[in-house]
Amino acid sequence: MTGVTAPRRRRESAATRPAGRLPYGRSRPPHRRRGRRILAVVAGLSVVVALVVIHPWADDQPRNAFFLPASSVPTGYHIVYAEGVPGTAASTEELWVRRPFESVDQTLSGPPPGETLFVSTVSRLGHQILRAGPTSQAALVNVPVTAAPVDVRLDAVYAAARDAHLLQLRRDDVVAGRRCTIVRSAQSLRSAPLRALAAHPSSYVDTCVNETGLILRERIVRDGALAASRTAVSVAVGPAAGDEGAYAMSGVPTPYDQGGGSITPLTPDSLPPGRTWVLRQPPAGFTLRGRYVVVPPQPRAFTAGPGGSATAPGAPTSPVVTLEDVYVRGPDVLVVEQGVTSNNARFAPPTGGRPVDLGVLGAGQLVLAATASSVVGEPAGESKFVRVTGTVDPRLLVQTARSLVSVDMGSRNTLVTIPGGAA
Repeated sequence: MTGVTAPRRRRESAATRPAGRLPYGRSRPPHRRRGRRILAVVAGLSVVVALVVIHPWADDQPRNAFFLPASSVPTGYHIVYAEGVPGTAASTEELWVRRPFESVDQTLSGPPPGETLFVSTVSRLGHQILRAGPTSQAALVNVPVTAAPVDVRLDAVYAAARDAHLLQLRRDDVVAGRRCTIVRSAQSLRSAPLRALAAHPSSYVDTCVNETGLILRERIVRDGALAASRTAVSVAVGPAAGDEGAYAMSGVPTPYDQGGGSITPLTPDSLPPGRTWVLRQPPAGFTLRGRYVVVPPQPRAFTAGPGGSATAPGAPTSPVVTLEDVYVRGPDVLVVEQGVTSNNARFAPPTGGRPVDLGVLGAGQLVLAATASSVVGEPAGESKFVRVTGTVDPRLLVQTARSLVSVDMGSRNTLVTIPGGAA
C-alpha cells in the first residue's frame, strides 16, 4: 500500500508575509502588538529617566569642551599681536603673563615687532603701574587682589557661560601655526562681566582660543563691519617665556586721598571687630597666600588721608574698606573678600548676575567673566558684603561661599600688620 504524504507547508519570507501575521499561519492581535510597542517605549524612557536621576547629563559631559585639563593650563606665556583698526596705522601689542597675578601689557606704534611705546601697564598682587610713553613717569595705584586683568581664563568659565548663552562656538581655525576654536561673545573676553548674545547680532566679538585657553586672534565687529582686530604673530608658552616681562617696573604712588588706595598685609590670624566670614578649609590644592586689608581707589570718597575723618565708618565720605583672604593653586587664584559699603549704604547687587543660593549667606548673585568669575552676597541684617572671586569653575565659587563660617569678635580687634607692604 502506497503511503500518503502530507502536503508540504510553504515557507513564508518576511517580504511575502502579510503584516501582522506570524509564520505558519499564526496571527498576533493588533492590540497586543500596539501594547508591546508602548511597553517597549515606556521601558526605554524609564531607563533614560533613571539615568538622568542617577547621573545628571551636565555632570557626565565634559565641562570645558575643547580645553585641556586644568593641570595643562600654562603658568606663563608671551604673545605678540598685530593690531588693526580700519583707517588707522597698524600697532603692536606685546603681552607677558605670569599667572595668577602678574602681567605686562605694552602697546607700541607700527606693526610687529613695534616701534615707539604708547602705553605700558604692569599688574601684580595689589598693585597696578601705568606708564604713557617711553620717557614719562609711571604712576602706581593700590588695587584689590585679583588675577591679572588682561589674562583670559576661558578654560574655567566656558561651560557655564555656554549653558547661559553668553558664549557660542563657531568653528576651528589656525593662527600663528596653532589650532584654535572661534568663540563668539557680545564683547571682548577681557571685559567683565560676560553679556548675553543677541538673537541676530550685527555687533559681536569672535575670539580664536587654543586648547590651553590662550587668545590667538580677536575680531571686533560693530554693526556688521570690522571695527578692530588683533592677531598673534608669535606665541611662547611656559615659565621662561612669562618671566621675561618687566614686572618690577616702579611707579610714583598716587596719594591715598587722590584715589591711590591702599593695601596692607596682615598676619593670617588677624580679625577686625564684629563679625567676619572665614574659610576653615580651602578647596583641594589651594593654600593661603595672605590676608590683606584693602581700600580700593576711590578719589571721590576722600576729604582726608588715612587716620582722618574720612576713614571713620559712617562719616559723610567714608570709603569702601575690604578684608581679603587670597588663596593660590598653581596658576589659579581664589579670593574671599568682605567689606563695608561707603557710608554703610545698602549693598547694590552686581548687574548681569544670576541668582544663586549661598547657604548661610542667603541669596546671592553669580557673575560670569572670562578673566575671573565671582559670587557675591549680603548676609541678612548686615551692611557688609561677601564676595568670592576666582579663576576656577563657577560651581567651586558657590561651594566655597557656602562653606564660609562666621566669627564674631565683638569689640575686640586683633589686626596685626606685616611690615613691608604687599608682596
